[in-house]
Amino acid sequence: MPSYLPFSSSLLITCQDPGKNTGLSLLRATYDSVERLDSNVVGYVPKKGITPLNTMKRWLAEFPGETHIFVYENFHIRPGVVVPDTTAIDVITASLEWIQNEKPYAKVVPQEPAQGKKQVPDDVLKTMGFHLRGGVTRHANDATRHGVTWLIGQRHRPTARLAFPPRH
Repeated sequence: MPSYLPFSSSLLITCQDPGKNTGLSLLRATYDSVERLDSNVVGYVPKKGITPLNTMKRWLAEFPGETHIFVYENFHIRPGVVVPDTTAIDVITASLEWIQNEKPYAKVVPQEPAQGKKQVPDDVLKTMGFHLRGGVTRHANDATRHGVTWLIGQRHRPTARLAFPPRH
């Protein structure tokens, strides 16, 4: 793993899949393991004070002194969509503005939307024990997918072993 990751303790990865129902997932990676600590789906209603930032701030407060990074889907408007839902852009903008002002994360990582679904489909999340079922949990699954994809890209062996166990 890159040298900026301090594995004397752990690395906490806040993963975000932005939208009207924003998926969030909190992963912990250590030298020899990866686990999902929490997942959530939060509506985006800023006029009522309901935003993903509340959960993100709570997770930072629950694990003070740890190294936190933020991995999010870098949403793009698809060509040809007549009336696109741009809520994801609002969520990303609000998150990045808060992050720029407060600087709570050691690293901020945008992921391309299709990147996670190709590399970490539902079957892989199920193999890892990270897949949630029912309702709007698909958004939390997508958030987890972004974090797992990033860890695999960092060559985090415990994540790769859990996601793609050897077949005998």
